[in-house]
Formats: sequence, C-alpha cells, structure tokens
Amino acid sequence: MGILALEEVPALFSALDVAVVCNRDSAFGRYSFPQKAYEILACRVPLVAAAVGSMNELLAAYPQCLYEPENPKSLAQAIERQLAARTVVDVLTPSWADSARQLADFFEQVVHGNPLPLDN
Repeated sequence: MGILALEEVPALFSALDVAVVCNRDSAFGRYSFPQKAYEILACRVPLVAAAVGSMNELLAAYPQCLYEPENPKSLAQAIERQLAARTVVDVLTPSWADSARQLADFFEQVVHGNPLPLDN
C-alpha cells in the first residue's frame, strides 16, 4: 500500500474487520503506547492487542481483546473472538490537541520543578 496520506488512514482502518496491534513483551513494548490504538478505536473498529504495557491498562475492561504476546495460538483465538463478537472498545480517545495539551502541561510542570505523577 505504500505510505498513506494522513487523511486516508481512517478509511483504511474503517475497512478492517479487526485491527491488530502487535507488541513484544520487551522493555520497548512495555514502555511504548501505540498511538495507532487510539486511531483505530476512534474509527470504532474491533481491536485485538498484545497484552503488554499500556494495552493492558487501556483494555482492562475488555480482556477478550487481548492476546498473549508472541503466542500465535492466543492471537488467532483473540481474532476469532473479535470476528464473532465484533466488540468495539468504548474508551475516551484523546484528540491530538488533547495529547499536545497534556504534554505541554507536563513540560510546564517539569520546567517549574513540580513534575506531575507518571500516571497522568
């Protein structure tokens, strides 16, 4: 498919029966947050994600959407569950402006020597 223009990404996600977010159980996988998960959820597309790091938190109320990382059988079962149930995860998906505001607030707190707790 090559590189898609940003405005074409929602059309791609919306065409999917199930979106899969893969991460390994590694330092990177546990630390990172795949922004594409929010983009997929904003398109109201059923999602399956590796049970790693922030995905465990984001999908805590939707354990059927998680699979064991690096376990093909678990991934296949999670995809089959989603194809059958088509669970749409209903979580607040922040806009880019929301995320920018949160980051700006964080930097403001750091600059003034009063960092916010890491869970904000």
